[in-house]
Amino acid sequence: MVEEIDVATLVNMMKSGEAVLIDVREPEEYSAGHIDKSISIPLSVFSQKFQREDYPANKKIVLQCQGGVRSMKACNIVRELAEQAHVINLTGGLNAWKNEGLPIVK
Repeated sequence: MVEEIDVATLVNMMKSGEAVLIDVREPEEYSAGHIDKSISIPLSVFSQKFQREDYPANKKIVLQCQGGVRSMKACNIVRELAEQAHVINLTGGLNAWKNEGLPIVK
């Protein structure tokens, strides 16, 4: 079972530095607007590009897409690649972020 969090929880996790945010949308979507400090690893190449050891072991990995479906797929890929990884899905993705009135960067 993949843990899911809401936008407010993500904001707190990012402020405290306890999480790394990975955006799994495609490059043109990411370029059009993304959450500040997010890392782009498109779902189309995720299984080839994601390496758990690229991120500090004490950081939780939060995955995000536009609405939450692709990031859930990526969560399952992480669980297959690194069974011990703490991976979390952002419920509602970037849409939920925008609905809260939070900024995006281009």
